Amino acid sequence: MLPKVGITASVFEGKLALNEQYVKAALMAGAVPYAVPPIPDPRTIEQYVREMDGWIVSGGADVDPVHYGEQPLPELGPVLPDRDRFEIGLIREAAKKNVPVIAVCRGLQVLNVALGGSLYQDVRHYRSDHLQHQQKSAPHIASHAVEIVPHSLLHSILNKSEIRTNSLHHQSVKSVAPGLFVSARAPDGVVEAVESRSHRFVLGVQWHPEAMAAADDDAMKLFLALTDACGPNGNPSIEP
Repeated sequence: MLPKVGITASVFEGKLALNEQYVKAALMAGAVPYAVPPIPDPRTIEQYVREMDGWIVSGGADVDPVHYGEQPLPELGPVLPDRDRFEIGLIREAAKKNVPVIAVCRGLQVLNVALGGSLYQDVRHYRSDHLQHQQKSAPHIASHAVEIVPHSLLHSILNKSEIRTNSLHHQSVKSVAPGLFVSARAPDGVVEAVESRSHRFVLGVQWHPEAMAAADDDAMKLFLALTDACGPNGNPSIEP
């Protein structure tokens, strides 16, 4: 049986919305993808987590700062309250049940918030001389370097200390959630990946590997690792 992977979707103008690239990446990785609507009901979330072998928490709108105890700043973009509540609940339930999760861009941010961390509402509040984190090139084009921490899950997947990724975000991790650690940064210090050592497979990346997976081996390896983690052998080996 192929693993069933849920992909969190959004709602736009009353219609379910999900970038097809997530679906294609999951299919290429050998999973059966399911687009999952944001229903912030605990019983529904529990059922979703029980039914799926793994999760892709997709990108999208900003995370409402109410979830990490801040007021909105002028740079904050649109927020989606139902999606925030749904994905926060989903991540907590998946972590409790030890279900594999890869969280992409906004997904990384909501992963960090769900587990007790906070965000910079705009990277300009991190430092004024930051890199271009909202690239002007097409999403499939790599933009800047990402430096990977040795002996991390991310390093074990890619077997590289540096890669080049796309960059399509303006929020970023501020305080890292308890239980997560930073496994990659951009050259300007912005957090580019977080992960958990206490779960089978919990990895958040700030870039969009689904947009590069068709032509980039490093991007595709992330989805293959998720699929592997959904199987009986668990996640790829991590060096101690």
